[in-house]
Amino acid sequence: MVELNSMIIAQIIAFLLLLFLLNIILYKPILFTIGKRRENVESQLSQAEKVTENAEEKKVEHKKILENARANGKKLYNDLILEATSKRDKLLHETNDRLKTEIHDFSNHVKEVKKGELEQGKSLSNSIADEIFKKLA
Repeated sequence: MVELNSMIIAQIIAFLLLLFLLNIILYKPILFTIGKRRENVESQLSQAEKVTENAEEKKVEHKKILENARANGKKLYNDLILEATSKRDKLLHETNDRLKTEIHDFSNHVKEVKKGELEQGKSLSNSIADEIFKKLA
């Protein structure tokens, strides 16, 4: 059988003491640091996920606002086009009515002037005919 002499027992005690000291001095601080880093990384990943979710929500909200703005702009554009078309049609109608009235008034004026000129021409021709008859008679 194997003899347990004092040297083997001293080495076993030294090895166990070394494990104990390494555990206190080295392993626990390393494990503590690794745990802190793990917590930090998990915290940052959690924050990154929250930021990503928030960005997606903002993106959807921005898209809705943009669609509403486009719809409002299109409606406003169509309303302005309708209003301009209505004003144009109204102005054209008013201008046509005014021109018809002016043409009618001008036509009546031409008729009156023509009538007056014809009467004046008749009067002039009658007076010339009277002069001719007076000279002939």
